[in-house]
Amino acid sequence: MNVREVAFRILLDVYQRGTYSNIALNKAIKEHPFILKDRFFLTRLVYGVIQYDLRLIYYINHTLKEEKLRSSMRILLKMALYQQRFMDKVPIYAIMNESVEIIKKMDGPLVAKFANAILHKLLKSEFELQPSDFASEIEYHSIYYSCPLWILKLI
Repeated sequence: MNVREVAFRILLDVYQRGTYSNIALNKAIKEHPFILKDRFFLTRLVYGVIQYDLRLIYYINHTLKEEKLRSSMRILLKMALYQQRFMDKVPIYAIMNESVEIIKKMDGPLVAKFANAILHKLLKSEFELQPSDFASEIEYHSIYYSCPLWILKLI
């Protein structure tokens, strides 16, 4: 199993089963003898997707509009988008290829073709958040910093 597939499985556990990310990540690192560089990549990918969850969801919803997606597909898209937007040395072809292979293993070749089309659309989008897109500055900051609105309102 490669690093991105392990990250995907960890994120599935976190989002679908409510597993604590640190516990799932530590367990995965113990089970898979990755080199140090891969462990860093795995850790950054898992925690990065969780940290920027609201912003990644916003980008996905803005680009794909009315698409009905399985939660596993949403997690895969978040991973791909996080790698593209926040990890500066990850080539797009690697993101695309690995993402399609992961979904192919999980859901088969038809879903993988669908994922490929969605990934192309999502990763080619140059959409950026603008304060003018939101009703208030606090809503913009909530999405930009991926911090729940209720917390910002308390501050």
